Amino acid sequence: AFPVDYGTISGTGEYVNGSTLNLIAEASEGYRFLSWTEDDVIVGTSPEYTFEVHKNRSLVANYALERFTIELESSPADIGGLVTGEGTFDYGTEVTVSASANLGFTFDGWKEFGVQTDSGMQYTFVVKSDRVLTGMFEGQKYSITGTGTPSGSVSGSGEYYYGDIVSMEAVPPSGYYFVRWMDAETQVSVRNPYLFSVMEDRNLTAEFAEIWWE
Repeated sequence: AFPVDYGTISGTGEYVNGSTLNLIAEASEGYRFLSWTEDDVIVGTSPEYTFEVHKNRSLVANYALERFTIELESSPADIGGLVTGEGTFDYGTEVTVSASANLGFTFDGWKEFGVQTDSGMQYTFVVKSDRVLTGMFEGQKYSITGTGTPSGSVSGSGEYYYGDIVSMEAVPPSGYYFVRWMDAETQVSVRNPYLFSVMEDRNLTAEFAEIWWE
């Protein structure tokens, strides 16, 4: 066999002239049969080679490393993050695939056929078969709260994903009117309702002022 130890051959030995000989080549794990050659000339491409014996012959079974495809996907597709490292590799190659989350997402591990195989952003393994790995990403949730001062009500509070559009609406108490939205000590809007894109936790206050009648 060539290369040596990449496979085995059965059927060799001494045979009577005119007898039929059946040679069988069996590849070792991670290798595949290529061809039978004699004096560097290909005489067969099937693992089983049958011929009639009429002379001494020296045949070589040729093997090569299996090559496997590592395919990567991301979930949710395109928006969660980037996965890299896919390709075609020889059997036994050590491969590292990597994931990087987009803004507003966190990485949640690698899955294969729905089963988690690794939790790290970098996953290193030895190639032994075709694989389809999915990098799992999860949108980050942020808390948006709203209160009115001195009283009144605010709608729109809750948990939202990064990039969600939130509408906060303030309803003043009787005898008051809406003035502005504050985030801590910063005025952020004088519009009601107030629409914004979620990028972080926010605690908004709707300020009301008393209506004075002359």
